[in-house]
Amino acid sequence: MKKALKFLFVAALIALMMVCAVACGGNGDSNATPTPAPNSNDSSAGGNFTKPGETYSFTSWQYNSTNPYADDDERSQAMRERVEAIQTSYGITIEFVPGSSQGAMLQSAFQGMPEITGQKEGGLHTMMNTYLYQGNAGVCLTALSDHSDVYNLKDENKFNVYSQYDLCEYNDKLWFFIPWEIGIHFECGGNALVFNKKLIEAAGSSAEEIYKWVDEGTWTWDKFETLLSATTIQAKGQYGIERGNEALVMWSLANSNGTEFVRKETLPNGQIQDTFVYSGDKGDRLMRAYDEFIKFKNQGWMEPTYYSTGAKEPLEHFLAGQVAFFYNGYSTNPLKEIAKAEFDYGIVPWPKGPDNAANENKYYSFFPHMNPYCVFRDTEGNVKGAVQILCELYTPIYDKNSQEAIDLYEDEKMQYGRDQDSRDNIDIVENNKEHFRVFMYSFAPVSLGNANRVCDALFGKGEDDILNQTQSAQTYFSGIAGAINNAIEIRSPYSWK
Repeated sequence: MKKALKFLFVAALIALMMVCAVACGGNGDSNATPTPAPNSNDSSAGGNFTKPGETYSFTSWQYNSTNPYADDDERSQAMRERVEAIQTSYGITIEFVPGSSQGAMLQSAFQGMPEITGQKEGGLHTMMNTYLYQGNAGVCLTALSDHSDVYNLKDENKFNVYSQYDLCEYNDKLWFFIPWEIGIHFECGGNALVFNKKLIEAAGSSAEEIYKWVDEGTWTWDKFETLLSATTIQAKGQYGIERGNEALVMWSLANSNGTEFVRKETLPNGQIQDTFVYSGDKGDRLMRAYDEFIKFKNQGWMEPTYYSTGAKEPLEHFLAGQVAFFYNGYSTNPLKEIAKAEFDYGIVPWPKGPDNAANENKYYSFFPHMNPYCVFRDTEGNVKGAVQILCELYTPIYDKNSQEAIDLYEDEKMQYGRDQDSRDNIDIVENNKEHFRVFMYSFAPVSLGNANRVCDALFGKGEDDILNQTQSAQTYFSGIAGAINNAIEIRSPYSWK
């Protein structure tokens, strides 16, 4: 989109708004005493906690240059304008640091002298590495909730408040914030299925038939199986779907059957704890999801190769017409590439599993990826200024319910959905996103044969063993549940008091 006039207006608006901090009070120490916001006569707007001449630096797993917002898309343009407005208003410098050594960065923060002001985590899995650095809970971080006078961290127009406090608050303190990612964000888009219309039609069905099932609420695993079977022609190297990138297909089956791998529960002694789901109703749902996964493989409908997170082969195979259905999600947005395809495609939510259809009866979608942000511990620096700039910089470029955000979402829906039904289905997917707690424990260490981390035991070797049917999913998970729960408990923020 080219919205030159809008951006001029937004730039002016941001510059005007940035002259006052979003603080609601100034009760910090001498370093944190707010100075009057430049050109602001409205004391209710709060104050500015930064000081002229200060430098604030931030890093991200995505930054590969000191100018990460150089692209011509709307988000990048708006971020450039935001950075310039903040720097001009407060007389400070903002630096973006690519390729930082996580170990060195955390060690400097551990000592209270951080090399970098704050960072964007790689996801929930890296968030826990940061929070529990060398087994020391929160020692590298500034508790954001200690600075509620600086920013309203419960602003639902800027933050995913539910996920933020459910996933990032430990011992009554908030350590990370999770901003809304507006539009159909390339990291945090919902978990959907994209299908090749030509392959579906050649198999005797049609996009219109699938869309009708979605509309009627009858788009379920059994209908999905029929389509996978009809579109699989192994002699031509054509499959209904690929196992593909990491465990996304299995995660999606679990999610679509209304379950998870980890759930938060209150123990009999009143303690909150995360536990591995392998029994009870949610565990039974998970086992049925694994049964479906095994069926995909045994029937030959699913090409069974396991690819790493960033591997391009699954997307290339779909674009080459070798696969009928492709999953969208997990830290990249294949829709950006699929939107360039010459063939026609459709978009639908994942079909409902039997337990979901019999109970909640909704199209679930999960966040394949979430972006927590943090400020590092600094014993000598201007901590409140750091919290202020982190929040002003990384909250969404438009408030979630603003007209600008709505326009961006609608424009991207038009870009990614080639027909109205696909665009309507994007709405379903985006409106039904839920977070997956298991990602918090992906890197938790565990010793189970060749598996050294929880993610290896559950999604790497674990999936291989289950798919090869060396043992059933129930037997496998029953055997490792104790070790997994122990690994979760050791790493769980609810265990660290």
